[in-house]
Amino acid sequence: GVTTYMFATGYILRDNPSGVLKRLTKMAKKNWDKRPTRLSKQDVSFINYDISTYIQDIKDCIHDNNPALLLINYAVNEFVNYHFKLNGEWLPRPKDRLDVFAKESKEAFKIVLNVNQSHDWKTKAKLAIKLGTMVGKKFNLNLDGQLYILPKPKEAK
Repeated sequence: GVTTYMFATGYILRDNPSGVLKRLTKMAKKNWDKRPTRLSKQDVSFINYDISTYIQDIKDCIHDNNPALLLINYAVNEFVNYHFKLNGEWLPRPKDRLDVFAKESKEAFKIVLNVNQSHDWKTKAKLAIKLGTMVGKKFNLNLDGQLYILPKPKEAK
């Protein structure tokens, strides 16, 4: 998404004689107007595994009384990113991401806001778990912590 966005919105200051940048810009603009390619079953399986792993790690932090704030904040960021990816959308630029997220999911956005405003690490942790669970439920993930390795497709003869 980043490269497509860069070419779709950037300005060409200087191109080579064959117009490579002009062609790339034209292609990027066409692609930007479309949704990104659909996630594969393997991609969704990894996201399911990753979200459930973050949730379990944060639960472990609560159990062990370990205020792993970097983990908690990173998990919240990943949950927001996964929301966009699972919804088949381009990932908005970081400076715009929460504004777009607020329009799409007011309840989930409120959780992110509360995480950012809380000074208590356990509150942040519980909110992060709630957000991860909410994203999983919205996109019908089972969050069982299993990574399903799908068999490779058979090659045509």
